[in-house]
Amino acid sequence: MSAPSMQPGAGGIVETTDQLVSEHSFRIVLWVGISLCLVASVVRSYIRYVCFGKLLVEDYLMIGAFLTLVAIVALLLKFLGDVYWMLDVQNGRIMPGPDLFKRMETSLRAVGLISILTVIGIWTIKMNFLLFFYRLGHQIKLYLIFWWVAVALTIACGAAALGMIPYHCHFRDAQYIMQTCGSNDGINHVYTVYKASVSVDVCSDVIILCFPIIILWRTRIGLRQKLVLSSIFSLVGFTIAVTIVRGSIFGGMYKSLEQVDRKVMDTSWMEFWYIVQYVTSFVVACLVSFRSLWAHREQKSKDRSEKERLAARLRAEQQQMKQKSAQSSQEHSLRVKLNKLHDSVLDTFRDLEGTSLNGGDDFIFLDNRPASSIMLAGEFMPDGHDVNWSTTSKTRVDNESQVDSLRSLTRD
Repeated sequence: MSAPSMQPGAGGIVETTDQLVSEHSFRIVLWVGISLCLVASVVRSYIRYVCFGKLLVEDYLMIGAFLTLVAIVALLLKFLGDVYWMLDVQNGRIMPGPDLFKRMETSLRAVGLISILTVIGIWTIKMNFLLFFYRLGHQIKLYLIFWWVAVALTIACGAAALGMIPYHCHFRDAQYIMQTCGSNDGINHVYTVYKASVSVDVCSDVIILCFPIIILWRTRIGLRQKLVLSSIFSLVGFTIAVTIVRGSIFGGMYKSLEQVDRKVMDTSWMEFWYIVQYVTSFVVACLVSFRSLWAHREQKSKDRSEKERLAARLRAEQQQMKQKSAQSSQEHSLRVKLNKLHDSVLDTFRDLEGTSLNGGDDFIFLDNRPASSIMLAGEFMPDGHDVNWSTTSKTRVDNESQVDSLRSLTRD
């Protein structure tokens, strides 16, 4: 949220800190950010739909978060000129005209609406994370209890962040804003609330970050998977760092209000970091949706090995049939090559989503059997305690039947 920086009195405008991002550069960042999120959203939605045949609840949340970002970017592109015009007036680069109050009200209302949408969008992304982690361990009682506590705290933090926006300093008339929000007490209040909202944002991120930390270091996934996930979630740490930077080290922003040469942070710089935080959070949320990152591979009993062997044989036969079909048709046609590339990419993403017949991956949210009869991928078991899988003839028969059915369908 951004604070109006008006001070009562003749020429009552408080100077801002040096301009750190130009209007042209800001517009470029907006277009690049929305483009990245568009690509991430389309790719994520397409992959999830192809792999599952439908979109899950968290997918709709991410679509909603993207549409919210579209609204934010549209508002910024439309009113960014007014925001920078106000900064020029504050710093004496241009003289205000008779439309000062009108343009000030326009820019502040736009920034206020952007602040509301930004909080809603960022907390929508946070809820996406929570729903994703729910699917990873809801069968475990202690995990589920902690998840509900995290949900309650995150929602409370979101409500607090919305409640701390200084609405009266954005949506009232210009004279009221200059008299009330531009006074020393008014600026002190707004900046105190601003810092509190940053703390709330960071706390909610830390709560959510507890889930991957627990899963990473209390489960038996491979070292490579741990390193990959650690790298991805270091980006979440980056979003936390962005939030802290946005709220705490903006030089003159928190100078004593008793100083004669006091300055306030310019609105454009704060909005810039809001966009950086939003885009980073969105892209990270799309990256971690690949469920096989959370899978663990172990040497199962003979029924698992048998399933792997049958699946490999089926894939080999399917590949041979595809090759023969391609050779009999137009071997070098662009369409055939594109189809091959498309199928290859989809096979890769099916593996990433855990929907292929690989037999070696176990996901917490894919098995609905009672917890007492299965070993969960994210079960919090001490190191060295393994669960033995029994081998039955019925399992082999089921596997053979499944492969035969798939083979017959492929041939047809």
